[in-house]
Amino acid sequence: MSLTPLLDHQKLIIDDHSRGNREVKDWRDPAKDVHIDKHTKYSVDGKHRTVRIRIPINSDREIQVHIDGDRQAEMPRKLYREIQDTLNNDPEKSKTFAREVAEILSNYGSSLSTEEKTGEALNRIAEHFDLDWTKDKIATYINGALMNYTQLYRDINAKAYYITMAPGYLELSDITGWSKHAVWLAGFR
Repeated sequence: MSLTPLLDHQKLIIDDHSRGNREVKDWRDPAKDVHIDKHTKYSVDGKHRTVRIRIPINSDREIQVHIDGDRQAEMPRKLYREIQDTLNNDPEKSKTFAREVAEILSNYGSSLSTEEKTGEALNRIAEHFDLDWTKDKIATYINGALMNYTQLYRDINAKAYYITMAPGYLELSDITGWSKHAVWLAGFR
């Protein structure tokens, strides 16, 4: 079972919301609140809304939903079923994905030290979504240090995706009208 349905017209960001504070990351520490932020545009009450779902991956915290910034919002049932069906259909694959992400993030400094190591880490993540690297990539350096690395992928239907690693987070998405901007900012035209 692939985790690809989690990316259908949606963006996933995996982080702990403490980017840039130069702390040593221990992503396995439940106090760090490492989570997946799932972003999408979704029709709620007949209007297209920005929906953000926060799914904890290193703790037993509850899933949080924000619709247009409303923290008291109720998760749309279709999105809830999509998450449940995808993550619960193959619980072992979901656990393996969470362990893989935790391992990559725990070694973040090493993973983002060279293009080769970063590419290997992103390809490990891509395997959980049944994505194949297209060999297209872009690396951004600041003062000789790798700061941002994006690779493009395709699924078996040739649909395009990207995965980005930057200090403090991973970002994954299919390339659609509203995610094209992120890929354009990374340097793909």
